Order: sequence, then C-alpha cells, then structure tokens
Amino acid sequence: YDNFTQLTWQRAPDLTDAFTWSDAAAHCANVTTGGATWRLPRFAELVSVMSYGAGGTAFGDAFPNGLGNGTWASTVPAFNTANALFSGIYYGYAGSSPQTSTLLAICVH
Repeated sequence: YDNFTQLTWQRAPDLTDAFTWSDAAAHCANVTTGGATWRLPRFAELVSVMSYGAGGTAFGDAFPNGLGNGTWASTVPAFNTANALFSGIYYGYAGSSPQTSTLLAICVH
C-alpha cells in the first residue's frame, strides 16, 4: 500500500508477458488477488511513485522483481488517441506509444 497515492500496487507483476494496451487493461481486470478490483494505474499515479534518485531503477526497492523497462498507464493522451502513456521504469522516462505496442502491466487497486 502506498500512502501517497492511497493505492495498493501489485508488488510482483509478471515480467515475462508484454501486453498491448487493451490486453494490459484486461489483464489487470482479471487479477483476483485480495478480492479487489484491479486496474492499470493512471499516468499521474504511475510516475508519482518513481524515485528519481534511485540510480538504475526509478522505483527503488518498492517492487522486488523490478518493473522492466516500459509499463502501461491507463491514460490516453488527447493529442493522439491511438496512443497510450507509459513509463520507462528503468531510467525514469515517460512517453506515449501506439496502443498496439507491447509493454508490461502493473496493476493497482
């Protein structure tokens, strides 16, 4: 549980499966851990837990398995609705990518 975002973050996401944006959203909706309703985090939520001084992993030790290097947010940018926002976890960058690209998913509730 993160006190700042008031969300529970999936601590050990599956780092072997990359998903399109819609498949990532469906993946989170199907997570049943704790009986909660899980979802992709909004972009602001995703970047709010980044630790920019972590040196090599922008999320520090918050996620014991790491988060790979490209994690979807649920946010679609107004300037290009065929894309969705993501965070490049390892170096702490962010951007938008076509929703048909494959990236990792971390889920929140």
